[in-house]
Amino acid sequence: MKKSVNRIYIIGTSGSGKSFLSNKLSEKLGIPNYDLDDVFFIKKHTLRRSENKRDKLLSKIASRKKWIIEGVYGSWIEKALRKADLVIILDIHLLVLTKRILFRFLRKNKAERESLRDIIKLVKYVKGYKKSVTETGYKHHLHLMSKHKLNYFILKNSKEINQFISSFI
Repeated sequence: MKKSVNRIYIIGTSGSGKSFLSNKLSEKLGIPNYDLDDVFFIKKHTLRRSENKRDKLLSKIASRKKWIIEGVYGSWIEKALRKADLVIILDIHLLVLTKRILFRFLRKNKAERESLRDIIKLVKYVKGYKKSVTETGYKHHLHLMSKHKLNYFILKNSKEINQFISSFI
């Protein structure tokens, strides 16, 4: 990667490796990374922020000179997305995503685990992500790339992700 990249936005469904990639790039480039779950929720996956507070927090992050933001949400992310020097879309095969979600579930201790019902819902969401035309779906994300003429890469597997990380000197 030759051009200076200071603002990176990473999109992908659950289990696609957004956090992994965000953390690796943050380490390698010395750029702070932000998980949109921490913007959307006050307490992860339980207590939501008000739309006003959420939007202000995201605007504050997006106004910084350097950032890596990762997450898949609706239309409220567009302002930040438009400020990105580079967008990375993780388009990982459904079987890999399902395996990662199940392993993540099993790795957690019982107190931290979501219910099995929640895991099944998550796998169903992941299964529908690629076909979805909603504002949190893959097709909508591709639409945003062309709408805002964004510089983006689509990475489809771990090998491509690792090669991409290595491309930053």
